[in-house]
Amino acid sequence: MKKKIDNWVSNIILILSLVFIATVGMSIVQAKRTGEQVFILGYRPIYVMTGSMEPYMMTDSICMTKKVDSLDEIQVGDVVTFSVYSEAANRNLMITHRIIDITTIQTKGDNNDAPDNFQIHINDIYSKVIGVWNGFASIVHFFDSPKGIPTAIGFMAVIVLGTIAVKCLKPDKGKDTKESEPNT
Repeated sequence: MKKKIDNWVSNIILILSLVFIATVGMSIVQAKRTGEQVFILGYRPIYVMTGSMEPYMMTDSICMTKKVDSLDEIQVGDVVTFSVYSEAANRNLMITHRIIDITTIQTKGDNNDAPDNFQIHINDIYSKVIGVWNGFASIVHFFDSPKGIPTAIGFMAVIVLGTIAVKCLKPDKGKDTKESEPNT
């Protein structure tokens, strides 16, 4: 009975995981098509590409952001992701900086000497940062190093060989019961 319940729970977890992955995938495809930001249940991870917010957010780190819909959801000190048009790049740029003035929504990168030379409107803000994982930057930098790819390949090989070894060494319960039955 316990085995049936375990299988049932495992199947539910697998189905929910697959539905979540499919939802994320469809959201990404939709975002690519429309150019809008992808939010899953109001949250979105972002990848930090520059050092303008160091040491709070390191280059190549990952941050989790929460969608912002109104001015009431942000305050001075919050780090927000917003869009501004750059004439030099001839396109909208996504920027993640800290709010230093809420009356005119002025921002500044923590590692920058001066505030940003543009003001933004609440409609330009997509989300605010709720968590930062700077450890991801270390992983990215390691795998960009000459030792990174061989280490990754070796790690995957150990996992595959370990799985095969466990499967080969595990006794087959069906064979043991048939061999132990007396012939009558």
